Amino acid sequence: MNTSAIISSPVQWISSLLSQLTLFFFGCLFLLCLVIVGLVANITVCVVMFRGGRFKKHLSNFMLFHLSITDIAYRLIVVPGQWASIFYPFETKPTMFCKVAKTFLYTFNTAVFTSLVVTAFDRHQSITRPFQRLKHKPKLYRYLLAVWGYSIVCALPQMLNSGNGTHAVNFTLPAKGANSTYAVHFCVSSNTGSSQRIVALIYFVLGFLVPLLMITVAYSKISVFLWRKSRNRMINQAALKSKGKALRMLVLMVLGFVICLGVPQLYELMKSFGFKGQAAIGVLSVILYLSSSVINPVIYGLYSAEFKQGLKQGR
Repeated sequence: MNTSAIISSPVQWISSLLSQLTLFFFGCLFLLCLVIVGLVANITVCVVMFRGGRFKKHLSNFMLFHLSITDIAYRLIVVPGQWASIFYPFETKPTMFCKVAKTFLYTFNTAVFTSLVVTAFDRHQSITRPFQRLKHKPKLYRYLLAVWGYSIVCALPQMLNSGNGTHAVNFTLPAKGANSTYAVHFCVSSNTGSSQRIVALIYFVLGFLVPLLMITVAYSKISVFLWRKSRNRMINQAALKSKGKALRMLVLMVLGFVICLGVPQLYELMKSFGFKGQAAIGVLSVILYLSSSVINPVIYGLYSAEFKQGLKQGR
């Protein structure tokens, strides 16, 4: 069987044992398992948050609920679209299809980090100025409009990005004494010019670096505030420990998203500036994308007493 070289040197020893078509099949099966596990995990989070109206108790809970809903929508909308671009027998290169898929993908990624920004500043206000927070009940729909409006604005230039195209991998298989060739399309970014680099750089800054900087500032202020309060023995130390544990949970969430979503975005930026990416890095990026929602429910279960209680009530 003759195929294009799609497996890089770190995994060539595997391809010596299995045909590349078999390896491709098991890879798709593994990714499908990640999609299903992520769906189950996020649906569980949504059920726990919805039970007893926990998602409405404060803005942070609502944004965590919104993150799970966003991930479910991503797996039901973006992932099937990307797989359709692989398996659907396009007669022509589905360049516009790839642009739409990438715009949706970047919109969802930015919505995740923007939601984490809202969560960080709500936590900052609830810990440093709790009484001021109680005076004003937040209008949740305004935050949703702000999150998705900003995300769409950041991702929309991808529709005009001439660097989005496809890469076809041809499999030649013997069938009834004759060779049959099958093409599999992958949406890729190509370094076609300065406009594509500018679009990639602007998105990386606005969709990733700016939200990450704002999150870092908010959690740094909370950490300094809790450290100062811990030195005052007149303050309830148990309450401070509880707030510190909640802060650690949110920081771990942010780190999980930075690794799972930020690393692939950095890889896309480097490719737009001419980095010759290995196929293994591209596969790793896809795995990281699909792993983010599997990690976060585990973090909830380890650090959130309210989430544990909600799980027990559902049994």
